[in-house]
Amino acid sequence: MALSNDFHSFELGPIDPADPTPLYQQLRDRLRGKLVEGWPKERPIPSERVLMQMTGLSRMTVRQAIAELVHEGMLRRDHGRGTFVADSRVMRLLTGHSTFRDAVQKLGSTPVTQVIRRERIFANPAQATLLQIEPGEAVFNIVRLRKVDGQPVIVDFTIVPERICPCLGSADLTGSLYEYLAGTCGVPPDHSTDTIEAVAASGEVGELLEVEEGAPVLLLRRLARSVHDVPIEITEEFVRSDRCLYQLENPSGTAGIALVGILDTNLEDRS
Repeated sequence: MALSNDFHSFELGPIDPADPTPLYQQLRDRLRGKLVEGWPKERPIPSERVLMQMTGLSRMTVRQAIAELVHEGMLRRDHGRGTFVADSRVMRLLTGHSTFRDAVQKLGSTPVTQVIRRERIFANPAQATLLQIEPGEAVFNIVRLRKVDGQPVIVDFTIVPERICPCLGSADLTGSLYEYLAGTCGVPPDHSTDTIEAVAASGEVGELLEVEEGAPVLLLRRLARSVHDVPIEITEEFVRSDRCLYQLENPSGTAGIALVGILDTNLEDRS
């Protein structure tokens, strides 16, 4: 059976059976690269049978590669019509190293961070307790809006003690906050405690994320600490779940209560 001319531009190149990388992962990565290059959303990708012909791989291997991309949110299955490119959603890891910039660029999109507000204020009792500082101590209150291809995705409300990084008041915060804390202030974040819940958008959050007040959004609360376990930052991150997903790698392979409770994660440059 000859391949359709429609799929000539979907050339994936040979899959190397001698490569120690599992075959389905090789195919998944080739497919992801082709999608990032650009594939029309109105056209289905080649079917499992066509991909089998193109690569010489088994149906099970092809199906697993596609399933992973569906799980990542890059592809969507339309019953009776085929598999299509999904509307782009940023995939952020809750463990390991995953910056907003890297996650967005992986999609072939353009990340932008806009500083909405930055002010020097005094810690209230709740903030002081979390940051292990005295109530009334100076902190920086930073609000940043994260966009992908001009569309709002995340708004961060962050508190950092002034003693941690006195020059933060004049820093360029359109890049990674964690890179700045590590490189300029010498306090790289090492690990954090995170919680996730669904909440109703406030008026300010709704306006920034371009959703109605009261619309459901995800709220990720984070307390980040240094390698010496010193609290250095608290953040409330409001997220449009139609434009961003969070992924947690569970090394035990079991579904843990941490998914609905507190997540203790190692991090490095995740901001």
